[in-house]
Amino acid sequence: MRKFKRCAQLILIFFIVLLSSCNKQFTPEELYSKNINSVVELKVKCNDDNLYASAVCIDSNGLFVSNAHVIPEIDGAEINVYIRFTSSEEYEKVNLLKIDRTMDLSLFKLENSDKCVSLDISEIRKTGQQVYAVGNTSNQGVSISEGIITKSSVHIKTKKISMNMIATDAFFAEGNSGGALIDSKNNLLGITTLRLKDDAGNIIYGVGYVIPAEVVLDFISYIYL
Repeated sequence: MRKFKRCAQLILIFFIVLLSSCNKQFTPEELYSKNINSVVELKVKCNDDNLYASAVCIDSNGLFVSNAHVIPEIDGAEINVYIRFTSSEEYEKVNLLKIDRTMDLSLFKLENSDKCVSLDISEIRKTGQQVYAVGNTSNQGVSISEGIITKSSVHIKTKKISMNMIATDAFFAEGNSGGALIDSKNNLLGITTLRLKDDAGNIIYGVGYVIPAEVVLDFISYIYL
């Protein structure tokens, strides 16, 4: 009987520890450290020009998601795409597998994927939730900013896309396109994508828009079929 009680106690402790680990929330410092091999710098070489953005590992086999608008639409242009990890000095070439400009998403494959750490994807979010934007801000390397979800779903329409997005006041700028919006448990909520402009063409600061996880999952679903 005592052995049975002891066994039951151990099982209970195990489930308590498991539940605690599942609900663990990380500090900004911990989140940044966890993402140094998940969010990378992206360089797009188009003829003689270089464009910079971000990309997010969504599969440890070397699959990265970014925005489609970071890939120029120029007929006859020679385009090569590279990524760089925070811990590396050199860029590594990736192959473009898929692009959808109506979703504003692109998918890349890194052949040597030893360093890739994929993020878990979550479709659960709410207005007012604490979030973090991780990306290659102003092409100065991967950084992290803190904010909240100002609106969990808002319809955004531009010349090429029309979809419901996440609005956040977490800061992101040029270079953050294709980066990650994560929650305090390090789940990927979406891909940081755009800021709106006023009628004069000036960027409206204070709010940015993020392609939500469910759109990302729909975009990448074919690779798991």
